[in-house]
Amino acid sequence: RVQTSVEVRGGEPDLKTTAAAVELADGNYGIYLVAIDRAGNSTRVPEENTPPQRPLAVDTRKPTLTVLGIPDGAIFRGGELVPITWQVLDKNLPQRPFSVLASPDPGKDWTPLIASESAEGKPNLPNPKESGEYVLKFVGKDAGGNEEVLALKVVVDATPPYVALTSFNEGGEFPGGSRLVVTWEASDPHIAEHPVDLLFSRDLGKSWIF
Repeated sequence: RVQTSVEVRGGEPDLKTTAAAVELADGNYGIYLVAIDRAGNSTRVPEENTPPQRPLAVDTRKPTLTVLGIPDGAIFRGGELVPITWQVLDKNLPQRPFSVLASPDPGKDWTPLIASESAEGKPNLPNPKESGEYVLKFVGKDAGGNEEVLALKVVVDATPPYVALTSFNEGGEFPGGSRLVVTWEASDPHIAEHPVDLLFSRDLGKSWIF
């Protein structure tokens, strides 16, 4: 119970907005105001099971956030859709507590990739289209404004690798049963362990086989 007072001047009350500071532990509360005048008249005093005039929740704890599907340092194609799974847990969650943002600089500017989604989901995350190193920030936010943030770095590569044949520069004719040596060179900042597939055509490009 919190008591407040009204200043009286010249026999008349000086009506004004007053405030009381109350420190509450985490939990769910209800507020009900009762006014009493100098004659002893009062507004209704709440009885048991009387609904509060204002319900409120005090929550100082961050929600629990889990994100699966993207390892730190992963490399993706520009604009690639990556399946992820997330879950936000808290006693006081809004309807859409989850967001994902991306920063190329890192952390100075943020672009939303997923904005205000439900507490659980399994959608495809649209990665940035431009090449570069990015920080992805996953945010779970409860109704009290407390945030849990998970951040990881990813690389977006929107440029195909370079590859070129270094043999048969002028074509050529060879007898049946000849052992042909095919050579090439390939390069890329993120070159794969086996980066080249070799295909053959028997009809000058109308169809191709491995």
